Amino acid sequence: MIPDPAAADRRRGGRARRLPGDAACVVCGIDDPRVIHLHHPITREVDEAAVGPRCLNHHRLADLAREGAGLPAKDLPTTLPERAIAADRALAAELDLLGAGLRERAGWVERLLLALDARGVDWRSWPEVSP
Repeated sequence: MIPDPAAADRRRGGRARRLPGDAACVVCGIDDPRVIHLHHPITREVDEAAVGPRCLNHHRLADLAREGAGLPAKDLPTTLPERAIAADRALAAELDLLGAGLRERAGWVERLLLALDARGVDWRSWPEVSP
């Protein structure tokens, strides 16, 4: 199959129109609209409303986690109890991924604070850091 750059541009344009103006990856925070996709953690066939923006990397990781949890993108379970089991497992995998992202981001902030303290920056007195 020969790649069609115009079709790719149309897809990107359509995707950008569906995203809110402030869309950012819920895992890492990147907000470049060229790499943000709407991710369906449970698949559209099970729950159309469950969506969240993901960068390309975290979208793929989320899809792999969903598949690893027993909810493939195709050939969904046919009965409601089987779909409920698969959806619960997919959501648990999704929460694991989000938790890992939050732990990583907390580590970045913690390292920043340690670096500010080590350099003698009096950041704790700044009004912007008070709740």
